[in-house]
Amino acid sequence: MLKNLFGDFMNSGLNKDCTLNFSSFQDALPSFDELDTQLRSQEGDEERIDFEAQKVGRGSTNHRASLRLFDAPDGYEPEVILYRDSAAWCPYCEKVWLQLEEKRIPYRVEKSPLRCYGKKTPELLRVNPQGMLPVASIKGQIFSESNTIMQVLEDKFPDNKPLLTYNKEGRIRQLFRLERQAFSIWFGWLTSTKDSRYEIEMDSVLKTVDSELGVDEGPYFLGGDISLVDIMFTPFLERMSASLPYFKGFESRTPRYPNLLRWYSAMDSRPTYRGLKSDYYTHCKDLPPQIGKCWMREGTAQKFAAEIDGFGGAGSGLEPMIPEDPDLARREVVRRVLDNHENIARFAA
Repeated sequence: MLKNLFGDFMNSGLNKDCTLNFSSFQDALPSFDELDTQLRSQEGDEERIDFEAQKVGRGSTNHRASLRLFDAPDGYEPEVILYRDSAAWCPYCEKVWLQLEEKRIPYRVEKSPLRCYGKKTPELLRVNPQGMLPVASIKGQIFSESNTIMQVLEDKFPDNKPLLTYNKEGRIRQLFRLERQAFSIWFGWLTSTKDSRYEIEMDSVLKTVDSELGVDEGPYFLGGDISLVDIMFTPFLERMSASLPYFKGFESRTPRYPNLLRWYSAMDSRPTYRGLKSDYYTHCKDLPPQIGKCWMREGTAQKFAAEIDGFGGAGSGLEPMIPEDPDLARREVVRRVLDNHENIARFAA
């Protein structure tokens, strides 16, 4: 049947000599100009103002910007250049990126693919011949490795919202070790078939994370506001909440860990984080090329995988990025398509 349908479609646009008969096709879609008119008649003023502001380095956090000025005057040349991955999938780049947004340090962005997605750009290789990401140029000096970059940003920009509390150094070091422990167990489980062992370890370490989030009465690790500790945890707790249900049928974002659940909600309320975080589907598809084969647990994960893949499945509202206002999300899609329509048309052709 599919063959017949395909044949009918192809034959409807072919001349007898098998050349295309363009007159038989009808373009019933609105033009880009017509779409733009429709969009502007429906969007709110604040939506358009923010979208235009993003293009000149201001406005809300977004992954498209190559310049972020915040409160700096027009024409200001930032003292920081962040070299990050093109697709915004690198967790180590995400940490530095979120720190810059929280501290509101003006910066430029240079993008280069992760190694598993393409060749490194000449711009990146000039400052880091190994091509590792992230890299940052800070006041004329080049720094690599995310933790080093983050410490330098705290030291060089002390007047921009300090994110380290030095009277809690011992606790901060302890929490940094906990973050690495949680990462190690998560990574090991995703790439292993030893589900029972890792499930026990994952549950145990998340209970410890949950307990630590209750020490300073939260919702963040050090109390009522975000700190560098939260930023260190963010990329991997974000990826855990997506990948563990998908591959292992195990939820980290659940009332089983009430303080952690409160932390997830607090982070989602931050405009800085909302503007750069990714979605469950993307994480579940971009992780295997980055870290190797992720093993799906038989009989347990399929219902969650079906939901994340868009095939129904668990139906528990697992994905927290589903927009509260679908119409707002649709307008944002149209704005982005219109803004990039020439490249999209060129790619499609």
